[in-house]
Amino acid sequence: MSFVEQSSKAQDRTLAVWFSAIEQGTIKLPRFQRMEAWDRSRIASLLTTIIQNLPVGITLVLEVAGQEKFVSRYINTSQPKSSAPVTQHLLDGQQRLTAFWRAMYNNYEDETYFLYVPEFDETDDSFGDDDIRVYCQPRWERKDGRRYPVWADDPEDSLKRGLIPISLLRPGDVAKEVDAWILSATKSFEPSDDAPDALKKYKEYSAVKERLKERIISVRERVAHFNLPYLSLPFTTPKHIALQVFINMNTNSKPLSIYDIIVAEGEGAVDQSLHSLQGKLNDLHPEIGRYQDLRVVQSGGSPAPSLHLRV
Repeated sequence: MSFVEQSSKAQDRTLAVWFSAIEQGTIKLPRFQRMEAWDRSRIASLLTTIIQNLPVGITLVLEVAGQEKFVSRYINTSQPKSSAPVTQHLLDGQQRLTAFWRAMYNNYEDETYFLYVPEFDETDDSFGDDDIRVYCQPRWERKDGRRYPVWADDPEDSLKRGLIPISLLRPGDVAKEVDAWILSATKSFEPSDDAPDALKKYKEYSAVKERLKERIISVRERVAHFNLPYLSLPFTTPKHIALQVFINMNTNSKPLSIYDIIVAEGEGAVDQSLHSLQGKLNDLHPEIGRYQDLRVVQSGGSPAPSLHLRV
C-alpha cells in the first residue's frame, strides 16, 4: 500500500539558540551557497524587524549525522573554538543569520550598527521618529589611520545621539560589557562631590544609568527570545533532493546560475571546495582575470546564463 509522508512542519528556534549554534560551529553553510549579498539597508531592516518582534520568515536546514553531504564552511567571521560535530547545514536563511551574527559583533568594516532610542537623543537633527529602530552609520578610514566618524566609537557622543551599539544586544553573558559602556556613556552626568546640589544631581545621574540599563536589558531579552522558525530535511535525504529543495526554496533575489549548480554538484564529486580551488588559481595567476572570468562555465567565453529561479 502506498502512502504519502507528512510534510515537514516548522519548528521554533530562538535567535539565542541560532547564535549559539553558529558560535559552536554545529551549523555550517554548504560551499555552494553564495557569499554575503545584503546591503546595509536590508541588514538594518532585518535588525529593526527583530527588535520590533515582527516575523522574518522561515529558514531551511539539512540535518547532518556523521559525514557531511556537502563541502561546507562556517558563517562569515565566525571562528568556533570547539570541535563540536556539525549537526545541520543551512540551506536557506544564510543572509539573515550572517547579518545577525556580524551585527551582534559590529564587525563590518564600512558600517557600524546602533539601536536608536529616541528618549536619549539630545540633538536637533533626530535620526528618526519616536520608534526604537536600528540605525546604520557608514564608516571610512582616513590617511591618519583613524576610523570616521570618530563619535561612532565614543560611548558618550553616541548616547547624545540616542544611539546604543547593537553589539550590546548580543546573546550570552555580556553584562560587564554593558555596564562598562553605560559607565562611559553617562560620565558627563556624574556630578563632582563639591557641585551645587550634588546629592540631587547624583540621584538624577543614577536614574539615567538605571533607565538606560533597563532599556538595553529589555531589548536584549526581546532579541534573545525572538523566534526564527525553520524547516528541516532529515539526514537521510538524498543529496540531489536536498539540492533541488535548495533551488526551490532559497529566497535570495538573484537568480541561481549554472555555475552555482555545477559548484553544488562538482564539490561532492571531487570532495574539495571549488571556490577554494578557484581562489588558489587566481592567487597563482591573477593576470587570468584580465582575459576571462574564472566563473564562466560555458565554452566560447560568454557568461553563464542564469536559471530563472528565486534563489
